[in-house]
Amino acid sequence: MSNAKDGLKGPTRTFFRRQLPCPPAVAFASPEGRQLLTQALADQTAESFFSLMEHFSMQDEPAFCGLASIAMVLNALSIDPLRVWKGPWRVFHEQLLDCCVPLAEVKQRGITLPQAACLARCNGADAEHISYTDCTLDSFRQHLTAACGSTSQHIIVSYSRNFLKQTGDGHFSPIGAYHSVSDHALILDTARFKYPPHWVSLADLYSAMQAADAATGQCRGYLRITRAARRDSSLFTLDISNTGWREVHSCLHTVLPVTLSTLGGSESLAEAVHVILQAAPVYALPQLLARRALSMGSDTAEGAACCGAMRCSPPEAAQQMLQELRSLELWQTVLTELNTHAPDQGPSATVDASSLTTLADQWSAMLLVLPVTTWHAAPAQVQDMLCSALKLDVMGGQALSVLATEIAYLQKQWQELPVLGAAQ
Repeated sequence: MSNAKDGLKGPTRTFFRRQLPCPPAVAFASPEGRQLLTQALADQTAESFFSLMEHFSMQDEPAFCGLASIAMVLNALSIDPLRVWKGPWRVFHEQLLDCCVPLAEVKQRGITLPQAACLARCNGADAEHISYTDCTLDSFRQHLTAACGSTSQHIIVSYSRNFLKQTGDGHFSPIGAYHSVSDHALILDTARFKYPPHWVSLADLYSAMQAADAATGQCRGYLRITRAARRDSSLFTLDISNTGWREVHSCLHTVLPVTLSTLGGSESLAEAVHVILQAAPVYALPQLLARRALSMGSDTAEGAACCGAMRCSPPEAAQQMLQELRSLELWQTVLTELNTHAPDQGPSATVDASSLTTLADQWSAMLLVLPVTTWHAAPAQVQDMLCSALKLDVMGGQALSVLATEIAYLQKQWQELPVLGAAQ
C-alpha cells in the first residue's frame, strides 16, 4: 500500500500481523494452548501469569520490545516509579525507561541485555543477567520453574526469532507460564501487532538464546527480575544517556592515576583535592553523575523540577543523604577548592554559590565512588591520606547509613559502566 497519492511518505508495503509458525510454536488461544495453560495453573507453574497479564500491553515502537518487557515486569512486581506517567498517575511505561539509553537511540536499534538489566536496576528492581554461555538447559529450566511458580520474580528472555522460524531477529519477551509435562514455556510476546502470545519448547527457546547480538558480539540470554528490598539511591545515579559521560569516565579512570603519581609525599587533603580538580573536567561531571529530581509535589524549587530521564527521589531521603555528605571534611575541602581555585575549563566567573554547592555534592560523591585502585599511583603517604578520607566506615558508622547505601549503589553502577558503554 502506498501513500503517494496523498502526498505522504510512508511504507510501500504494509502488514496485518504475521502467521505464527506452528510448529514449532503452539498458539496461546488454540485448544492445545488453552489446555497447556489449564494444566500449568493446576501444577502451580503459572502463578506469575495473572500479574503479568494485568499489565500486558503492546509495545509502542517496533524496537521497544525490551522496554515494554521491562515495564510489564516492573508493574507486575508493583514497583512504584515515583514519578508521573500522565496526569496524576504513576505507572511504568516505555517512555519512562530512558535513563540508560536515549529513547531516540532505542527506537532505532533497541537495547542490549546488559542495558535492559541496568534499566531494571535503575527503576527499583534487582536484575540478574544470565548469558546463554553461563547456563545449561537444566539450569534455565530450574530458574523458569521457580519464576513461573511465584509472583515475586519474573524472567525476561532475549532470543533470536530465527530459531523459532519467525520473521525478524533479536527480541525480548517476558515468560508467563511453564508446562512441565511437555516442557513448554509461554512467551508473552509484546509485539502483538506481529505475533500473539505462544508456547514454545524450552529446548527451542534455549537454542534461540545462543545467537549473538550484533551490538555486543555476545550470546543472548535472560534476566531474573525481583523487586529490590529497598531503594538503593536517594539522589544520584550514573547516567550514560548523554555521550559526554565518556570524557569524564576516561579522565577518572586513566588521567587521575597519572596525575596523582606526580604528587610528593607530604600533601594535605586540600592540596590533593586541588590537584585532582585541576586535572578533571569539573563542570562536565553532571553528564556522568546525574542528580535525580525530587518527587512530585515538593514545595521546593528542586522538587518542582522534573528530571525527565531519572527516577525521582523522595525529598526526605535525599536531604538526609546530603546532610551526611556535607558533614564530611572531604565535602568542605571540595567546596573550598571550587570557591577559591575554580578550574579553568568551566564558566567559573558565572557559577553562583548554589551551583558550586551542587557541584561539590557531585564531586565529593564521585570521589567516594572511585575504586581504591585509583589512588595506587600516588605516593604512599598521599595514598594513605586519601584512602582514610574516603572511608565511610570510619566517619561516624550508622550516622552515615544513607550515604553509605548511596555510595554502594553508585559503585555497583561504576563497575557496570564498561559493559554498558561497550554496548553503545
